[in-house]
Amino acid sequence: MHARLLSKVRGLDKRPGEYRKRLVQIGSNRRFVPPPPEHVEPLMKDLEGFLNADNPALNPLIRAYMAHYQFEAIHPFLDGNGRIGRVLLSLCTFHWHRHERPWLYMSAFFDRFKDEYVDNLFRVSTHGDWNTWIEFCLRGTVQQCADAIARCRRLVSLRDEYWSHTADAPRLRVISGKAID
Repeated sequence: MHARLLSKVRGLDKRPGEYRKRLVQIGSNRRFVPPPPEHVEPLMKDLEGFLNADNPALNPLIRAYMAHYQFEAIHPFLDGNGRIGRVLLSLCTFHWHRHERPWLYMSAFFDRFKDEYVDNLFRVSTHGDWNTWIEFCLRGTVQQCADAIARCRRLVSLRDEYWSHTADAPRLRVISGKAID
């Protein structure tokens, strides 16, 4: 997935699809230093085990936010970790909630509250403060769900408006109907 995501975009020169082979530092003041490269593969195997484990006692949303944190903390690639981490989060919620399609995208919320996002990730690493991280993510979930509902309502309204404008054009309705519905 990493190699596909970074093809033809920024980061192509950063060895897409390969775990990093050198130490990296995150933040302009080197605020966070992820694990050394020799720990990346075993940590990713642990994360894979967590992702594939059947854990009914843990709420799927909480579990997805924990997985997102863990991926970001491992920081396995030279570039694209944030993008992959956000995709991972969406896929986890999609899979674990058995949705028909992935629909929860936290990127806009994380971007809007970037400093708080980074601070909360950091506090899990430095203080084990999972509660603040999970509360932040749940607040984002509520906002992103409200945004998704509003977008769906606008799309339904736009569709209804289109149908009202084409009421007298049955041929146009037949041609465009499949694309709209």
